[in-house]
Amino acid sequence: MDSSISKYSKILFNPFTVFSRNQTLIIGLIIIFIAGFINSFTNTHFDGIFDIHTGKSSAFVVFITEGYINLILLTGLLFLIGKLFTKQDANIIDLLSQQAIARWPLLLSSIITISKPYQRFSRMRSLRELHDFGIFKFNSFDDIVVSLSIIVLLIITIWTVALMYKSFHQTYKVERIKSVLLFTLGILLAEILSKLFIQQII
Repeated sequence: MDSSISKYSKILFNPFTVFSRNQTLIIGLIIIFIAGFINSFTNTHFDGIFDIHTGKSSAFVVFITEGYINLILLTGLLFLIGKLFTKQDANIIDLLSQQAIARWPLLLSSIITISKPYQRFSRMRSLRELHDFGIFKFNSFDDIVVSLSIIVLLIITIWTVALMYKSFHQTYKVERIKSVLLFTLGILLAEILSKLFIQQII
């Protein structure tokens, strides 16, 4: 029982040590595809490394490619930064596979956005941005579901970023403070580039 709990704990918080490199890459890429597939039904966009927005309709291929764009941008920048500032010869495929599976909690984010209260909330927010206030009836149940959804989405985002960092730290074994600073630089640059690129296609 204890070994089973330990294995599930590793899958949740340190999946890089559970699977082989090829398994990690394949699982990660499949999860990214499934998340994008779900997003196509809810009009949910991963329009940034850790951004989630629901409401804007787009072509099916956009939802599928967003996750892969984020993966490639972040992996490429972290690899470049690691090479420049640590002088270590890391394997980019190792880093890619780990960053791919580090995004698996975002599948939960995609599932959360399916709920009708969250969809109504997103629709209302989109109309308000267009200064079309429409008529939306929210009840106490909707308020509770939306509030809990936002809290859980925030937790999932933090969880995902933590896995991304753990992957980087395990790849480039440098001092904790240095790895945090380098990872922060990489993820912020990737976020900016991702926003600029994805906004052109959605």
